[in-house]
Amino acid sequence: MWQEEPDETLDDDIIDYIVHEHIIFLIDYEKRMQTKYLSKCLETYQKIAKKKCSSNKQDHMGIILYNTKKSNTDGEHVMTLQKFDLVTVDTLKNVKILLQNIDSIGEPDDSGKNSSPLEALTYALQILNSSKKEKNVHRKIILCTCNDNPVIDTPERHRIENLVSTFKDNKIKLMVVGFQNSWKDEIFYKDLQIISKTFTEDSYRRICLDDLEYSISYATKSVCKVPWKFSPKITIEVSIKVINSSVMASLPKINVLKKTNEPVDVKHIIASNSYEDIQSHGTVKEKDAFDRKEIIYSKKFGGSEIDFTANEMKKFKNCNLEPVIEILGFSPVMCDPIMHRAPAHFLSYTSDCNEESRDFFSIFVSRCASKKVMATCKVITKANVSFCNMIPSEEDGGFYMYRLPFKDEVRFLDTILQDFIYNSDEKCDLDETTIPFFMELMKMSKFEYSPKLFSNPKFDKCVAHIEALALEDREIPVIKDTTLPKNSFSSEVVEIERKLIKQLNLKDIATYQMAQQLKRKRTSNKDDSDVLEKIKRYDFQSLAENDKLGNLTVPELKAFLAGVRQSTSGTKPKLISNIKAYYGIS
Repeated sequence: MWQEEPDETLDDDIIDYIVHEHIIFLIDYEKRMQTKYLSKCLETYQKIAKKKCSSNKQDHMGIILYNTKKSNTDGEHVMTLQKFDLVTVDTLKNVKILLQNIDSIGEPDDSGKNSSPLEALTYALQILNSSKKEKNVHRKIILCTCNDNPVIDTPERHRIENLVSTFKDNKIKLMVVGFQNSWKDEIFYKDLQIISKTFTEDSYRRICLDDLEYSISYATKSVCKVPWKFSPKITIEVSIKVINSSVMASLPKINVLKKTNEPVDVKHIIASNSYEDIQSHGTVKEKDAFDRKEIIYSKKFGGSEIDFTANEMKKFKNCNLEPVIEILGFSPVMCDPIMHRAPAHFLSYTSDCNEESRDFFSIFVSRCASKKVMATCKVITKANVSFCNMIPSEEDGGFYMYRLPFKDEVRFLDTILQDFIYNSDEKCDLDETTIPFFMELMKMSKFEYSPKLFSNPKFDKCVAHIEALALEDREIPVIKDTTLPKNSFSSEVVEIERKLIKQLNLKDIATYQMAQQLKRKRTSNKDDSDVLEKIKRYDFQSLAENDKLGNLTVPELKAFLAGVRQSTSGTKPKLISNIKAYYGIS
């Protein structure tokens, strides 16, 4: 039989549903940018490329310099530093070479006559328009400069504004990063970003390089679109988004052969087999194959289990209701993270909304924020039905949506923790120094967690090894563990502990801790019990202040240091100095 040749045009008809990203860094190459900020731009570009390469994303990136003497493009003072192409390991190698030879890139144009970004924007627009064949693509032009007022005339500015006004039709976002300390984006670049529809007049904010890197590497993802019904006549379509997270999505797992590492497909088949029963030595009848209609799902509600079929479960997820958000009432803003049953989502209007809907939504957010109230809503999506609190955020232009738990999902710990909340028998003496000290302790205990502050050290080490192998580096970079406390943390804790002992009148707190430590050992050694009985009578702080610790024995000194978790190694003078250092006595 003859075999039909494969049609090469079939690949063009395959629809790619994955969202890709095309990014061009447009860097002003004037004197100040060359000496101070060019390396920062390239390092940010390198970090973004590493994230995309490690996530195996099929995204495109490139770097263009303008305001240069040399040119390798149609523009007179525009130079392509990194070709706009798919992000691969070769991209990282090229950027690494650029960072190593940053002084030999070229000379900037110091005349000041060619500071206009018109030619560079036109060239970047042509490159991004050439990739229009791909579907589901987010296009961005990131303009990095420290010149907030380029020396151009009024007609030139109008030409730039007319060019930027076409970015919305081409679905291109213009983001300007200003480096100068006295940067004033109101002069020129703020209007450009508003004209390109990247921001609105109300939602505009200045972009810094770190926030730009974080927003691209960990971009927010839209979960679904739901109509928000404010009244029978007013309905606005809103988008529910997942907030930026430092946790990367896990790569898909595949099954491979152990010997050859060849990928294999796994298929689950329900089949009937006959087998021989060993005990009865007889043949058992063949099992009947399963039918999906016979599969039953069990759910527990109100302490009793209810069974559902597969079709009933589909209807049960959202109770067969149309997706909508309805306001049930308003209450003062109260954010209690312990009561949150799931991470917060961000809710804002969609990009398809008209200006009237956007204005109404923005006014509604600002009114809720000014009155410090949150809306309790019933949220119906295709997945489920839930009740949520909408906490307004005027800065971000939307609401943070927190799911409310049902009564049977809330754990009350009052009966368990009532002995540890407040002890009325042993009250603390209040004076002028006690209250400020405890207020300072409360401020130290309130820590606002941000994923930007920490990273996974184990994961970072694995990524560093993989990058070193991919880039053929001989040396592996040292990864700093940001989860560890700083070096001065132990001395700060000792200082706070000494203040607590003084404020709470607990002079024998160290002796008590040491006694508890020795009790846990449950040793039958008589020497330890004798030492325990002896040091209970000693006030180590007064002995240290009066320089009388030399009268104690080495086991007694070691027992005290072990109780307060200090070093017990060394000679007797070393042990005495450790105790004095613990109490802050020189």
